[in-house]
Amino acid sequence: MIVFLTFAGIFLVFGWLNYRMIRYTKDSVGADSPLERVVVYQYNEWDFLKWTNTPALLLVSIVCVWICWLLLTNLDTATKPWHYLLTGFVLLISAGAFYLLYRTSRLEEQFWTIINDTSLTLDPVTKSITVHRAGTSTVLTAATVAHFEIHRTGSSKSSYCHYRFFDHSGQTTLFFDYSKGLQFAIDTYFKGVPIEWIEHKFPFKTIDVLLQHTAERVNNIPLNTGKTSN
Repeated sequence: MIVFLTFAGIFLVFGWLNYRMIRYTKDSVGADSPLERVVVYQYNEWDFLKWTNTPALLLVSIVCVWICWLLLTNLDTATKPWHYLLTGFVLLISAGAFYLLYRTSRLEEQFWTIINDTSLTLDPVTKSITVHRAGTSTVLTAATVAHFEIHRTGSSKSSYCHYRFFDHSGQTTLFFDYSKGLQFAIDTYFKGVPIEWIEHKFPFKTIDVLLQHTAERVNNIPLNTGKTSN
């Protein structure tokens, strides 16, 4: 019975992973992708909550405080140097956890501003992305976009990514990276449009997602296809 349950568990795990791979391929470059049909990306509050890292970091911070409280209330019973070193180490870890919680919550609050009441409609026929936000709609095509930026904090799944598109008058349109087929669609829809990759050293440097760029910056910015640090 134990052997059967073990093999059944392994089979279920591999089956689930295989399904996720097939689903991802279908959504990113397959029949359900914005390369083949009109796709709408939108996050509600629950989707955002599943994406955000703030709740998990808050839980870690609470656990750290609890451990610190246990160590500090029993510090008078410490008899060896490593007891004090352990307490100091845990205090540093706790301070780091709260720092990361603060920076992450501030950043994700900015992301919610560009996610809330926002949806993207991707049309492979016209090769356009229509950004619907707060009752307004902005259509982005290779003809209307002067250049665009891709902002990332890393290459992992948990990285924070958003896009900033500039039209020829200097106006900007920004939106969140909904993953799935969005990047594949952008690569196809805006082929030939100048692109700038900007990698941010989060959490050590502040990321201003809502920073407004002016036409003067658009005219003077050095465009390239490489990555730059910020």
